[in-house]
Amino acid sequence: MSSSSSSSSSASSTPEPQLPHKRKLAEASRATKVKAKAADGGEEDEAPVLSHAELRRQKKKAKLEAKAAAAEAVEDGSAPKKRKLANGQAAVDQPTKRQNSVWVGNMSFKTTQDDLRSFFKEAGEVTRINMPTKPSGRPGGSIENKGYAYVDFATPEAKAAAIALSEHPLIGRKLLIKDGDDFAGRPAPPGQDPTQLTAKTHSKTARRILNSQKQPPAPTLFVGNLSFETTVEDLQQMFESHRPAKDKAKKSEVKTESGAEPPQPWLRKVRMATFEDTGKCKGFAFIDFGTKEYAEEALINPRNHHLNGRDLQVEFASAEAVRRGAPRQPAEKDADGRPARPHKGKSAGYDRTKPKNPGSNKAAQKEASALKREKSGKPSKEEKKMQRKEAAGEGQDEKTEVGKWDRKADRGRPTRPMPHGRQKPGAALAGAPRQSAAILPSQGKKMTF
Repeated sequence: MSSSSSSSSSASSTPEPQLPHKRKLAEASRATKVKAKAADGGEEDEAPVLSHAELRRQKKKAKLEAKAAAAEAVEDGSAPKKRKLANGQAAVDQPTKRQNSVWVGNMSFKTTQDDLRSFFKEAGEVTRINMPTKPSGRPGGSIENKGYAYVDFATPEAKAAAIALSEHPLIGRKLLIKDGDDFAGRPAPPGQDPTQLTAKTHSKTARRILNSQKQPPAPTLFVGNLSFETTVEDLQQMFESHRPAKDKAKKSEVKTESGAEPPQPWLRKVRMATFEDTGKCKGFAFIDFGTKEYAEEALINPRNHHLNGRDLQVEFASAEAVRRGAPRQPAEKDADGRPARPHKGKSAGYDRTKPKNPGSNKAAQKEASALKREKSGKPSKEEKKMQRKEAAGEGQDEKTEVGKWDRKADRGRPTRPMPHGRQKPGAALAGAPRQSAAILPSQGKKMTF
């Protein structure tokens, strides 16, 4: 018993032997701590323990700061630009600023730098060409330029000569050339006043609306996709509220003088199609404006394409709708101030107020024509009429014998003779046999069986 207890106590008091690799690691860590303490002058500085999220934030912050510093260096021109050589190695180009630069626009997408160098060969020495490119829209297509480029020249004289080449063709397109530092807009062609280029131009939205029109410009607009609850007042309020400010100012400033024609109204009439039973809108309407310009201004305004939460269909109306909505012209008046009515029985251009032959005498003309007929032996009109009546057998004489009143004969106007051998409808009806309405006795024989 005593021997076993002594052996257990001795075993518990002695430490366990460490493994060789663990011992080496512990000694190395102790030596590292000692060296760090000696380097810091005997004071041990413990670094704070950071989480993984904090480490990611610090890394991201450092990356953003480096990127901003690189961008500032590029703007200042102090950062070198890298390009790739033919052998695959990266070559560093020192940045250079644009000098004697011109902007070239309206180029064909197939234009290359060699084409531009040959085009500006007569102007002077070309030192640099910056032509932005883009991938082709077709599958398998080559790289194309974006339609413009910056070209630098060696001298200012060469730059001026290059600008003078504006509007000259290259690969089927007239180039637009101007100063590289000029951002005013489209360059003026040679020999043209730049102030003439400040004419009114439509926006992209207005051009898109005008290009989609199927009918020619007209003073009437068709408005479709209206709600059934839409009223004429809603349409009038929409177009009047979106009326251009310049037209409102003109309306307030215009003063009609005596004898001058009044100005055309902005909105003349709203013709909305309605149901006969309910009187509600059928879904479309026609808007009549004073001029074509007013209708176009209302058409290109995007605010006139929405009403009561619906996208409207606004476009120029057809020729028939324009004709129906045209204003009526005032009737012409004669010398007495009464409306002049054209004579329907005469051809166009006939004026019933003027004699056919001024200064002529009808009685003298009749006498001359009678003498001429007598000399030629031809019968007069009255003689020809009597001959036709006698040939017909029954004519106007029978009517007078019956006792009917001949209105035309009573007025002294000659009646129109009927063709030879044909009675008038009235004479034929008067001479037709009439059937008796009495009950006649039976003329048949009764048969018995």
